[in-house]
Amino acid sequence: MPKPPPNPTSSADEFRVWRHPFRSLPTRLGFFVLAVTLCTSLVISTVSLRAIDSFLREKIQESFPAMLQRTGIELDFWYEDHKAIAAEFARDLISVGHLQDLLTDTSPSEKSFARTVVGRQLHSMLLEVPTFSSAFVRDGQGELLLWRGDELELPQSMRDPLASATFSRVGYSEGRYYQVTSTELEGTLGATLHFVFDLAVLAPVLRLHGGGMQGHISIVDAEQRYIASSSGERTASTYALPLPGDGAATRAVERIDDEDRRFIASSMPVGRHNWSLVIEEEYDLAFARVATAMRRVAGINLAIIAVFALIAYRFAVGLVRPVEALSRAARQMSNGEINIQLPRTASRDEVGLLTRAFSEMTSRIEANAREIEAANRHVEEVNAELRTRNDELHSANHVLAQLSITDGLTGLYNHRYFQDSLAKEAKRTNRTEEPLALILIDIDHFKRWNDSLGHAAGDAILKRIAEVMKTLLRSSDVLARYGGEEFALLAPGTSADGAQQLAEKIRRTIAETQFFINPPSERRNVTVSMGLSHYAGDKKQLFSEADQALYRAKDSGRDCVMVFEPNEGS
Repeated sequence: MPKPPPNPTSSADEFRVWRHPFRSLPTRLGFFVLAVTLCTSLVISTVSLRAIDSFLREKIQESFPAMLQRTGIELDFWYEDHKAIAAEFARDLISVGHLQDLLTDTSPSEKSFARTVVGRQLHSMLLEVPTFSSAFVRDGQGELLLWRGDELELPQSMRDPLASATFSRVGYSEGRYYQVTSTELEGTLGATLHFVFDLAVLAPVLRLHGGGMQGHISIVDAEQRYIASSSGERTASTYALPLPGDGAATRAVERIDDEDRRFIASSMPVGRHNWSLVIEEEYDLAFARVATAMRRVAGINLAIIAVFALIAYRFAVGLVRPVEALSRAARQMSNGEINIQLPRTASRDEVGLLTRAFSEMTSRIEANAREIEAANRHVEEVNAELRTRNDELHSANHVLAQLSITDGLTGLYNHRYFQDSLAKEAKRTNRTEEPLALILIDIDHFKRWNDSLGHAAGDAILKRIAEVMKTLLRSSDVLARYGGEEFALLAPGTSADGAQQLAEKIRRTIAETQFFINPPSERRNVTVSMGLSHYAGDKKQLFSEADQALYRAKDSGRDCVMVFEPNEGS
């Protein structure tokens, strides 16, 4: 029975449309609307985002210098406050009264007691102000009298008394940056009190006015080293951008650090210690609001694009549904289907005429296909018979070819094949200059074996020797039965030593092989004599030299290998 006509609106067909979208007119129309809407949206989005980016950059240019200025003021307050704290501690230290005993020539016991009391007071000062990590006292000659707190290897420039500055220059010790504040102890003949603090304690001060940002504010010295940061972490890198030369803050600029991270940075000089304040924020975090706006705009655009593309697609589906039915039938024909039924249509438009013409064409194709199928079956039957006969002929030719080059008794190559192989190997050796060896092998006293045991036993000896020698050769070696009891072996690519070792191995293996001969209780050894020569440009000379070496082996008592010597033929 003919197949029912396919449903032109089935979900399976619509699925195939999406598998091959650009083969369908509705999807092409939908993609066209999609592309137009997308281009329009991209233009509008680009203009909007550029405006947002420009606005945000202006705000950054305004906010960064203001934050730096407020942080610089806060930093000055911090230093003035700790300067006052150090001066107050100096007055307290003098008021205890034991400092004079430590500075003057008193008895050892008094000096020890004074050291203990002053040390306790310094320890209490450090507990009262955790900002200071260490404290020490020097006499008027600069000698260290007492140290409390963290033990540090400070540079000598930081240990020496300060002439007029309240705070020392920055020093580096044990992986951190330090400063020392010094206060002269009045009435002690020039003795000084020193407090050491890690510059990492400035992190809260630097964070105070930058709490709303995701980046950090840092202090950079004249050598552009990061000596303190609001993040509390120390970095070994240096600030790569130029520092400001006057009192104004630099404009916010972009920079790339050692890890290829992108930053927005600005800097401002501070009067203290020739430092500069640097504010840095990662580009992605600084412009996060632009990214958020971009995502929102992109979401709205995608929604608009999807709606318009869906409307265009549904409109095109209804418009080209009859054409889709014809396209489906054409695909069925291309897949080899013949019995195709199109839905009948009474339409007089172009699509109706095309549908009726297509139905007539499929009917004619179906009739022609049946005729072609019958003819093909007949051709296949004839071809199968021809293939069978051709295989039989090929097999017979292969057997004849093997018989023409094989010795019927031993299964080795015959004299004719050996001569052809010798000519080929001689040409190859002339071309590649690789070594080529020839070994002639003769069974010792074979006529005696043949006469005493019979021709059947002699044939058995020949076959057994052939089997033994084949197990010792490479696939590239050519072994042939050259005459009655004589064999010839070509060994391409074999050196003089290698050929002699191969010949000796063959001789020894045959001599050690047991040949069972009637009567069964009797065992006798069969031996061979071998002559060896090497190719020197003339294949006739090669064979003649091997033959001469073979005769010398026989004259030398047999069961041995003789190599042709150059003076042998003279």
